[in-house]
Amino acid sequence: MRVVSATVSRILALLGFESLDYWNQTVNERVLQNEVKKLDAEGKRKLAEQLLREAEAMPSSKVLTSSGV
Repeated sequence: MRVVSATVSRILALLGFESLDYWNQTVNERVLQNEVKKLDAEGKRKLAEQLLREAEAMPSSKVLTSSGV
């Protein structure tokens, strides 16, 4: 546990407290874009279709923007 605590402390010192997302409520745009770049055209189409289906099924109050708001 001490190693994890020390590692988290170092990360917070480097990236700032706002980088810690305990409740997984913010989108990491950098990681998301990096992963999407790896998809070919067909993979991107499938992902887009899936995301649109999920977004349409969600109540609008639950949809977060990329800024987490």
